[in-house]
Amino acid sequence: MKFKSHLTVFLLLLTTQLFSQNLTQTIRGIVIDKHSRRPLEAATISIADDSVQQHVISKTDGSFVLSNIPVGRRRIMCSFIGYDDYITDNIILNSTRELELVIEME
Repeated sequence: MKFKSHLTVFLLLLTTQLFSQNLTQTIRGIVIDKHSRRPLEAATISIADDSVQQHVISKTDGSFVLSNIPVGRRRIMCSFIGYDDYITDNIILNSTRELELVIEME
């Protein structure tokens, strides 16, 4: 009898763990020069939060994709040699829609 109750509790905990998800989302966008509107290749785009450490480099067309970012308030930073750093205010990233950004560097 004791074994069955322990087994039941174990199975309940296991089931709960299997169905719990870490909600994440994708941030994609493009990095461009603010004045010429040309894409910037090799700009560094990162999450500027202590809890999330992820960064990517923009491609030749200026595009980038940050994947599996936990939902919540996030700050995004972009840097490129010769340009001022770009930092967003707290952007709310939710699980319903991926975020698309156009980052204009000055």
